[in-house]
Amino acid sequence: MKFSSKAQRDMILAETQAYSELIANKDWSLLEQYVKQRQVRLEELFSTPIPDEEKPALLDFVSEIQSLDEKHKELIAKTKISLAKETTNLKSGYQAIQAYSDVHEQ
Repeated sequence: MKFSSKAQRDMILAETQAYSELIANKDWSLLEQYVKQRQVRLEELFSTPIPDEEKPALLDFVSEIQSLDEKHKELIAKTKISLAKETTNLKSGYQAIQAYSDVHEQ
């Protein structure tokens, strides 16, 4: 089914906005699927000539997508730092348990 340019843009924008929740939930596999799907949709959108009257709306759309992508990159960076801290804390906890076990096994 072929969508209009506006319908395609709206669909892509809605999916891109959903990235925030996927990042918050650390649902990396679904995020990857959404990103791949968006790439296909963008390729479809730009594969046909764009009428002059739609160009301003398309420029706004591209700017909004870029803005959302920057926001999502920041969220991912923060999440990565948080996950690194969690991993370090887990390793420290494991090492403490191992040390305690080693002392009590003697």
